[in-house]
Amino acid sequence: MKLTRCFLLENVEHFSGVVMHLWSSKYRPAMALPQRGRGKIFKGKLRIKVKQGALAMLFNRERALQLMGKYGADVLVATLPENVFYLTGHAACVSRRYKEWQMRPGSPYTLSQAYAVFPSDETVTPSLVVSMYSSFYNAQIPSWVNLEDIWTYGAFPRDRASGAKVVRQEELRFEEIQAAKDRNAPNAGEALVKVLKEKGLDKKRIGLDMENLSPIVRKMLGSKLPRAKFGDACELIRLVRMVKTPQEIECLKRAAEINEKAIDSFVERIEEGTTEKKLLQIYRESVAKQGAEVEFFWILAGSRVTAPWPPSDYKIKKGDEILWDVGCIFDQYHADTGNVAVLGKPSKDLLSLYEGSNMSVQKALKTVAPGIKPSEVADAINKVRAKFGMQPRASGMLHGIGLDIRDYPIHAPVDIKGISDDFVKSMSTDIPLEKDMIINIEVPYRKLGVGAVQIEIALRVTEGGCQHLLPQERCLNVIGKEKLFALRRK
Repeated sequence: MKLTRCFLLENVEHFSGVVMHLWSSKYRPAMALPQRGRGKIFKGKLRIKVKQGALAMLFNRERALQLMGKYGADVLVATLPENVFYLTGHAACVSRRYKEWQMRPGSPYTLSQAYAVFPSDETVTPSLVVSMYSSFYNAQIPSWVNLEDIWTYGAFPRDRASGAKVVRQEELRFEEIQAAKDRNAPNAGEALVKVLKEKGLDKKRIGLDMENLSPIVRKMLGSKLPRAKFGDACELIRLVRMVKTPQEIECLKRAAEINEKAIDSFVERIEEGTTEKKLLQIYRESVAKQGAEVEFFWILAGSRVTAPWPPSDYKIKKGDEILWDVGCIFDQYHADTGNVAVLGKPSKDLLSLYEGSNMSVQKALKTVAPGIKPSEVADAINKVRAKFGMQPRASGMLHGIGLDIRDYPIHAPVDIKGISDDFVKSMSTDIPLEKDMIINIEVPYRKLGVGAVQIEIALRVTEGGCQHLLPQERCLNVIGKEKLFALRRK
């Protein structure tokens, strides 16, 4: 089976999509909702047709099949919201925000249960298990999971007036989902059991993303599917996500563009008397206006730049340094970056720190390539820093980015010997770089009495080395005057 990255979309109307498309108005074609769009099996192959403008698959399916074969997993079952989204496109807020105990007091602390079921057998179609309440998301937003492969649990209580009709496409799709009584169960565990049995996967080696699997469901799977072999596959799924598809790279680029624009919005407003909280509010507003949400933030000034203090009412003075390390999320994908500026004349010591950091990033750009390990990039950075009298850093100078703020690979502390789950056995954390990984090079340095530097850029690993994910000039911004030690595009 060869799964195309698209859908049959017909009898449709325009809508403003929120996930899994080419993101900005510059890239976004008219999106569409299917009335009864489905993939079908023809001679053992899954055929999913598409009209121009349909959603693109983000999931790195070929890599998943390769790693499942390598590590002996017949089926992957995702439970974490980011992994369910990755495998199916499902991102309902109920599945991502609500804890089970908030819906059913006394239940576990795990998030509302949703499962993505992906088999290695290419004649068996993937499935999605969601609460009936969450299935409205799938009724409105097309997924590469067939409509007849959406399984639900529970009910959605809603009264209906005599003769009431629905006409909108998403309402018609929801009614089709709701009418499928054979694909509904009283609770999440029973729904997952039904899927695995119906698909003939109940005797397979099943890799479960255990981190958000309800203990109640875990116990139920063991008792009701005794011939299945279950194992934790959290690390295996992270290894699949490590290398990005072209569609994911576009998502990450758009998130980074939003972050850069939001940073520009507050840097332009730096002046005497402005507070850290005011700059943060400007950043928040810019991120929100662009349709994204703030993930984390450090915007610090004066002597406070050498530690990750919470935002304060500190008023910026002439001669102060301003440091930021900020991140946002756009349609599930993360952006993360940082730099510094000075309101006035920087000290000689700060200039030296920035020059050393800048040169070390330049060295990293020349080092990053397929096959190179994060530790080798870090060693190259530390050798340059040493020439400027800067202490070496043991971890955190390289990390992947994607559906998490930090994806693999990660420049990890030396005391972490390896990663493993029931399928991936004791693998080194020092994972060699591969083509189409998106990584951040992050070179922070803090020196009490002098100041701090935070240079962070996003790179795409290419066949022969790397390239910037987007234009990110990094320089020591002297507010109102000039840019020093500019890190320019390759």
